[in-house]
Formats: sequence, C-alpha cells, structure tokens
Amino acid sequence: MGSTSQVFVYDADSKSTAECKGVEISSEGLFVCVSPDDKNFAVSFKDGTVVVGDLESKIFLYKVQISDIVKGSNHINQCSFDNAGNLYVPGKKNIQKCSKAQNYGI
Repeated sequence: MGSTSQVFVYDADSKSTAECKGVEISSEGLFVCVSPDDKNFAVSFKDGTVVVGDLESKIFLYKVQISDIVKGSNHINQCSFDNAGNLYVPGKKNIQKCSKAQNYGI
C-alpha cells in the first residue's frame, strides 16, 4: 500500500510478495484488515474507496465507494470484518455495513 497506488500481499510462509490486481486504485491506502476465515482482506483508501480482495488469488473482488466516509482522514477510515464476514467502515455520521451476502454493497 502507499503512494504508488498498489497493494501487495506478503506470504509469511513462502516469504513471497504478489501485487493484487482486479480494480484500479487511484488513492493512498490507509488500513488493511483480514476476514476471520483468512479468505478475504479489505483495504480502505483516502478517497473513500474500500476494496475487498481474495487472499489466495491476490485479486480484488469488490470495490465500494463509501459516500459518507471521512475522506482524507488517517484516523477514522479503519475497516474491519465481523465473524460472519461482513465488512464495517466508519463514516462521518455512522458506521457503514457492507454485507458479504450482497457482495459488500451498502
């Protein structure tokens, strides 16, 4: 993650790094979280975008634009998964739930 607008997954077992593909990223990444089943990950970005990817294939599966996210804030755009795999991202007035059953749509 960073100013290059790229996201990489590091595999601690094989000590290898792979760039994630699947959606265009045009902002700096802020926070990363991994789902409880270790199958998916999410990255929040300064522009209010959140992407969800597959850890095994290193491919982004979904891109969500959170309309009420606090754009540009380094302290509030932390994303997290619950035990069911739903994703939560804080916004200006409330927390947005991105449902796994609805492909992480709001």
